[in-house]
Amino acid sequence: VWSAHHARTHGETFLAMQDFAKRRKVAAFIRQVFTGSGDEEIRFANGSRILFGARERGFGRGIPGVDVIVADEAQIMTEKALDAQLATMNTSDFGLAIYVGTPPRPDDPSDAFTRMRDEAWNGTLEDAVWIEFGADTDADPSDRRQWAKANPSYPHRTPTESLLRLQRKLTPDSFLREGLGVWPEESGQPWGVIPKASWSSSGSDSATLTDPVTFALEVNGDLSRAWIAAAGASGEVEAVELVDELADTDRVVDRLAELHEQHGSRGVVIDERSPAAVFSADLDAAGVPVTVPKAGEVSVAALAITLGVVEGKVLHVTAGDLSPVLDRAVGAAKKRTTRDSWWIDRRTASGPFIAASLALWGHRQPLNDVVPAVW
Repeated sequence: VWSAHHARTHGETFLAMQDFAKRRKVAAFIRQVFTGSGDEEIRFANGSRILFGARERGFGRGIPGVDVIVADEAQIMTEKALDAQLATMNTSDFGLAIYVGTPPRPDDPSDAFTRMRDEAWNGTLEDAVWIEFGADTDADPSDRRQWAKANPSYPHRTPTESLLRLQRKLTPDSFLREGLGVWPEESGQPWGVIPKASWSSSGSDSATLTDPVTFALEVNGDLSRAWIAAAGASGEVEAVELVDELADTDRVVDRLAELHEQHGSRGVVIDERSPAAVFSADLDAAGVPVTVPKAGEVSVAALAITLGVVEGKVLHVTAGDLSPVLDRAVGAAKKRTTRDSWWIDRRTASGPFIAASLALWGHRQPLNDVVPAVW
C-alpha cells in the first residue's frame, strides 16, 4: 500500500510508477495496471499488488493482507491514522512500514512522525532505522554546501535553478524546512512530561537508596525487554534508580526474587495493563509481594514523580551504567490524556520511566495500605 496525504501527491507517484512499469526489464513482471480514480493499482504476474491512494480520502484502512506500507507525506499523519494503517499488516509475517516526509509545518498534525524522530534522536527507537538528510540548524540558507548536505541529489537530479526558485518563492523559515530539511529547534527535544532542565538538575551521583526499597517492573509489548526500577529514601528526600535492564525476560522472576531478598524490599509494583502483568503470578509464587495499582493510581504515580522532580523533592541516581537509559526514557516520554487525567504513554519508549514512577508510588504507600495482587 502506497499512500500520500494529498490526492495530487499520490497521483504524481502513480504516474511515475506507471512509466516505470512500462520499462522493458520490468514489463515482463506486470500483469495489468488499473488507472481508475480511487482504484489505482499495479498488479504483478505473481499476484502481488501495489495499491495507491490518498489518506485524506480515507485510503489505507481495512485492506487485508498488506505486507508493506509506504506512507509519503508522513509529516501529515496522526497517531490514529498510523494505528489504522499498521492494523492492515496484522496477518503479515513480513510487515515493513516505510515513512517518508519533511519537517512538519507548525499546523501539521505531525504527532506520529515527530514521535518517531524524537525516539530516534534519543536512541530509544526500537526495531527501526531513521535516515535523515538536513542542513545544520544554524545554516545560512544561501550556503550551497548546506544545499548539498540536505539534498543528496543536488546538483544533478535537483539542479541549482530549482533550489534558487524555491528559495525565491518561500519565506526563509519555509525554505529551511522544505528545501533544506531543518526541523524546529524544539524537535528532537521531546521532554513531554518532565522538563529537561528539571530532570537534569535532579540527578545525583552521590544519592543512594536506603533499604527497604520498593521495586517496580515494566516490560515492552513483545516481552523482549524488561526494566526494574527502585525507589526509596535518600537522606531527607526520595530517589529513584533504574536497577536493571533485561534483554532476556526469562530472568525477570529470578532477578526480582534475588533483589527482594538482598534488600528486604517492600515488593514489586506492576501495572495490570502492562505486559509485565504476565509475571505477577510467578513472582507471587516466588515469594515476592506484588502490588497492583488501580488505573487512577497509575495516573497519580505519573503526576507524583513529575511534581517531585520539578519541586526538587525527588532525585534520580546517576551513578552506574543504566542512568543514561533512564534519561532517554524520560526524554522520550509523552502524556496520554483523558478528560480529567493523564499518564505516561506506554506507546513511547518510556518503559524505564514508567517503572520509576510506579516504584515511587509504591514506596509512598503505607505498608498496611498496600493491597497485594490476588491471583
